[in-house]
Order: sequence, then structure tokens, then C-alpha cells
Amino acid sequence: MSAHARSQMQAFRKAFVHGLIAVALVYGLLAAELRHLTPATMRHLQEKLPFAVAEIEFPPVQQLYGPPAPKNPVAPHVDNNQQSGQETAALPVAPIDGLYEPGPKGRLPVIRKSDGMTPFKAYRRPFDRSTANGPIISIAIMDMGISSSASETALADMPPEVSFDLSPYTTDPDKLMAAAREKGHEVWLTLPMESDDYPRVDTGADTLLIGMPEQQNAIKLAQALGSTVGYAGVITSHNPAFMRSLSDMKPILNDIYDRGLGFIDSSATPGAEPQTLAMHRNAPYASVDIWIDMPATPDDIEKALARLEQRARERGSAVGIIHPLPVSYQEIGKWIAGLKDKGLTLAPLSAQTGM
Repeated sequence: MSAHARSQMQAFRKAFVHGLIAVALVYGLLAAELRHLTPATMRHLQEKLPFAVAEIEFPPVQQLYGPPAPKNPVAPHVDNNQQSGQETAALPVAPIDGLYEPGPKGRLPVIRKSDGMTPFKAYRRPFDRSTANGPIISIAIMDMGISSSASETALADMPPEVSFDLSPYTTDPDKLMAAAREKGHEVWLTLPMESDDYPRVDTGADTLLIGMPEQQNAIKLAQALGSTVGYAGVITSHNPAFMRSLSDMKPILNDIYDRGLGFIDSSATPGAEPQTLAMHRNAPYASVDIWIDMPATPDDIEKALARLEQRARERGSAVGIIHPLPVSYQEIGKWIAGLKDKGLTLAPLSAQTGM
């Protein structure tokens, strides 16, 4: 380093040290002065200081994280006399806490341990029978989800009192479940069972079979029940011979009732044993009266609906099943529009169980 550079460096260091000493003296004098200021003087100085307060607006918590999940939600009250096309409050979003457990294929329904709430009670559509306009009739659309266009039509056109029955083989059952409940529809699940026509009429891999080891049928049941979550109960496939085999049927029904589900028997002539078992278990049970669209022609559907009305007037209630077919939708839509004038009330399927 040259002599001139060294001289500049020494001058800089001396100036820097002098600056630090000056700053220290200033802070010392300021501190001494502040110790002698009165509170009134301090307030006067604060008022002379320029400052501004800026308000920062935050979006609602719901916009950041979505609405909080309801705990133990309860379905809203529903007017039994609502007609198609009117807005209806959505049913609680499924699944509800405490009503499911892990299964081999998906979540399985269970009774909530904390308060004994069952999936049937939690997921059913509310219905007050005391306000019904005469006998009640329930309509369920069987095997929803096999055709996406048929499902969309039902969601758009059917009143919320019409119950949906999802196929366990639906490609995206959770999506359909959410859409149905948002529209106010009570949802059930098809439980495939061996019929007199099996295997000519094949009801899929989850079909419960007569004579199969109990453990294997239990696995099939778990696979079907685990296909989605949010249903009130199960409906057997059409006219199941399986229900006539008591040794095969009883373990399945006990498992279903143990899980707090409702059960709808679609046998042509339901046996006494399933209903007796339900009574002993205080479990929700009902049976199908009329398969409305078998065959699926306008005339046959009209005749089937007339028989359904007569059954309802004789017994106070009746259950009819249709398939997701355009002709069935058309005829059911016209029929529902005239129910009130006939002194009949459309009710969700769960209302047929008397629970």
C-alpha cells in the first residue's frame, strides 16, 4: 500500500472514531433529558409526531379454508308437501363423524359409540308422518349410477322425496352420493343377492350366494357396503332366492343391523323371518310392493301405479321401485304431479320402516 493510501486510511479511522463518540454523547444527553420530562410533556411530544393507522382487511375464514365441518349435523326439517322444482335444503354432507370405520374396500358404516347414532337415522331424509296428506307412497330408483345421463336426469327432474338406490358397481359413487344429498334425496345401496335366475342374470362380483361359506359372503357384503358412504340402508336385488335360505340370510342381516342400517326386502313374497328378526333387533325393515316398470311400457307402468295406489289405501303405505329408464321417469313424473289431488303423499323410503 502506498504512503498516500495509508494516510487516507488513518484519516478515515480517526473520523469514524470521532463520529462514534459524538453519537454516544448525543444518545447520553437525550436519555438524561427524557428522564426529566413530565408525562404531560411526553404526551405533547407524541401528539407532534406524525403517524397514521392503516386498517388491513382480511377475507372471511371460510374463503381461506372453506366452511367448518359440522359436528354431529342434523338433517333440516323438510315440508312433506313440497313439490318438484321447489328449492329444498340439502341433507348433511356425508360422511358424518363417528359413523364409519375402515374396511377392505372402503369405509364401512357403524353405530357411533358416543351417542348410539345410527347411519339410518343420520342419513335418512326427515319425514313427519303426522303431516302426511293421506296414505304414503315411496318410490326408489334402483341401481342409480350405472348410466351417468340417467343419474343426471333424475337429479334434475325428480322431487327430493324420491329415494335413490345406488349400485355398488357405480364408477364414482361418492360423487353421485354428494350430488343426491345436496338435492335432498335419501340414498340407499343395492345389495346383490342370488336370484332364481342366477347365473343367467348375473348381478356382479359382490353377489351373495346360497351355500357359499359364511366368511366369503361376509367379505362380499363388506365389499358392497364399502363402495360408498352416506346411505341409510340396503335394498336387495330383484326377487332374491338368497333370502329364502335362512342359514345364509341370517348372518348377513345381523351384520347389516349391527351396523345400524335399514333393510328393504324386494322378495316377491317376503318371508316372516327377516321382519321378525328386525322386530327383535328394533331395526328398520320394509319390503317392496310393486316393481313398477317390469315390463317398462307406459300402459304397464300406469297399471302398476294404480295397483300401488290401491295397496297404499288398503294398508296406509306402499313401496314402488323403478329403474333409471326414460319411460319410467316420464310416467312417474306425471303420476307424482297428481298425487295430492288423490289424497296421497310421496315419502322417502325410510318412512316405510315405521322408525
